[in-house]
Amino acid sequence: MRLALFVSAIALAMANTVIAADDTVATVNGAKIKKQMVDAATKGGNVSPEQVINDLINIELLAQTAIKKKLDKTPEIAMQLELAKKQLLANALLRQSDVAKPISDEEMKKVYDDKIKSQNFTEYKARHILITSNEDDAKAVIADLDKGTAFEELAKSKSNDPGTKEQGGDLGWFNPAQMVPEFAPVLASMTKGTYTRTAVKTRYGWHIIKLEDTRTGTPPTFEQTSKQIGAAIQNKRIQDYVEQLRKTAKIDIKGEGKSESKTEKKK
Repeated sequence: MRLALFVSAIALAMANTVIAADDTVATVNGAKIKKQMVDAATKGGNVSPEQVINDLINIELLAQTAIKKKLDKTPEIAMQLELAKKQLLANALLRQSDVAKPISDEEMKKVYDDKIKSQNFTEYKARHILITSNEDDAKAVIADLDKGTAFEELAKSKSNDPGTKEQGGDLGWFNPAQMVPEFAPVLASMTKGTYTRTAVKTRYGWHIIKLEDTRTGTPPTFEQTSKQIGAAIQNKRIQDYVEQLRKTAKIDIKGEGKSESKTEKKK
């Protein structure tokens, strides 16, 4: 496993490395091990060049033995080698395309501003009573609330949520994104101090929710999200680039009768 991870790390580090023709540090049955491979593996790490060379020798010996046994000719290994080759070529193409252009702060700031504008940062303080048996039992709890029974009392005696039951169903302060998706639209329509007159169905059961308070949360800063935004922009660039390639390709998905080709044959 360590050698496999070691090979992957070298492959990544060698992505933009220029190999000199005579820069050889060792040979194994005539096969050359290049200095750049050693440098790439030792860069930023705690392993010594001597250990890296030793590992590369071991990998070369194992690979040579595998080839002697014609493992590279077996269908499974041949397919994996072909896939690895295509992946390397795909990555090399992306590095040479506009996809690899540096992402400016202005570009990231625009994405950040648009995201902040589109998101709701309202936080809610609420309680809930979870009923896992059936909807009729949830309706019975709502009927008890209508009669004036305290929400906290019913939560302690009726709720099936062990995490909040003893606290009277207290969920504390939260952003709707932290809860099941069914909570968000319900909370947004509620008035402080009220409870749901219809149980909210989720994968956990039926919830009776009481909204206690709301406040405006603090959005994350640009600095806190810049790495994620940069990664999102990079991924979007790749998606757009690949989509353009797909538009000019003849793609037939066997067994589904689908074709993605959007080009027309020239007469």
